[in-house]
Amino acid sequence: MIRKSQGLAMLASVPMLVAAAPAGGGNMAVFPLPDTMWPDSAVEIGKAFTLKPGEELMRATVKQSQKLTLLAPVKVSIDKFTDEIAAGEELTAVVAPEATQAKVGGKGLYFCGRDQRGRSGLGAALLGGLGSKFMPIVRFCFIDGDKDGKLDQVFLAGAKDQALQKAIPIDAVAYKTEYLVPRDAGQYLRLRYRKYTPESNKVQLELEVYEDGKKRSFDYMLYNGTGGPLQRQVPYLQTNPRKIPYPVFFNNVMGAIVRVDGVDAEGNARFTIERNFRPTLFRPISIQVRYIYIYI
Repeated sequence: MIRKSQGLAMLASVPMLVAAAPAGGGNMAVFPLPDTMWPDSAVEIGKAFTLKPGEELMRATVKQSQKLTLLAPVKVSIDKFTDEIAAGEELTAVVAPEATQAKVGGKGLYFCGRDQRGRSGLGAALLGGLGSKFMPIVRFCFIDGDKDGKLDQVFLAGAKDQALQKAIPIDAVAYKTEYLVPRDAGQYLRLRYRKYTPESNKVQLELEVYEDGKKRSFDYMLYNGTGGPLQRQVPYLQTNPRKIPYPVFFNNVMGAIVRVDGVDAEGNARFTIERNFRPTLFRPISIQVRYIYIYI
């Protein structure tokens, strides 16, 4: 059973993950609240075991950090956009950089509705163009300004025009909040014994993220499992027995400690999990590189 206090404690790490997000410029950036990695309590700590390349060492499930459900319907309109959200529908919890908060002029908890696009092919093509007042995708975002369990303001995330960026008051709409709600079984993280290199006697591990049962590629993971500085975890970890002979310790893999005791000629590696994963907010990050060609 997850207590509300546990969920609130996890959310204390949110500002650091937002600070690491790219700047939003003038387009009213908001970022979905990161999910929470939750360790599997069935992991056996301190017990040695042997794996073949490709087999799994340990796993963590994924929980929705905060879930908001409307208790009453709401209808909102700003400029050309209108949305009606029925009671029982879910809004997405988001976090906003300080630049967005300053433009909005409303502080509190932010929750956003579905994506809004152009109503026609031409509208969709024009939306987000150089002369447009909006980004290609905008969404209505609601604010609980006094944190009393009722939404009392709305703004349009994705608006470029300053006149449309300010939050406006609405009739209060009640909602309920749940914390650390389990995602479906197709979303999880796992640490896997990836491969063995006979020539160097090296063992390589891989941290994997799965969404809808499909592996997601990423360059590194941002997380904060202990309340300290924001940390990064790369997906691949490797032993190097020529520099550090076995046993080898990986001392902080998303909070876990894994010992590699050795490997035989067939690639069967001996492991011991000294500490489980830690509950933590996490965000996989993929680096995008853009090339600009200059002709002389």
